Amino acid sequence: GLGIKVSPSPLLNTALIDYIVPSDGTVTIVLYNSQGQELKVLYNAGQVRGQYQITVTDQFNAISGGLYFFGIRQNGLTNYTRFIKE
Repeated sequence: GLGIKVSPSPLLNTALIDYIVPSDGTVTIVLYNSQGQELKVLYNAGQVRGQYQITVTDQFNAISGGLYFFGIRQNGLTNYTRFIKE
């Protein structure tokens, strides 16, 4: 199924996001705060079924330390992973 994980946690300014896409379609990866509010769309593009990794840098300078979530959406499916920002 649709899966997502992030490393390292806690993170400072760079995150590696590994994710699995179970079928072809548009993939959207979003950064959320601990209240579930969308802060930023990090990725939004069509992809074919497979495993992927993206590196996210310089997206965290404007956010304070605490609990956050990455969410992945594709073809009506959604999955989340949490992380700590130092």
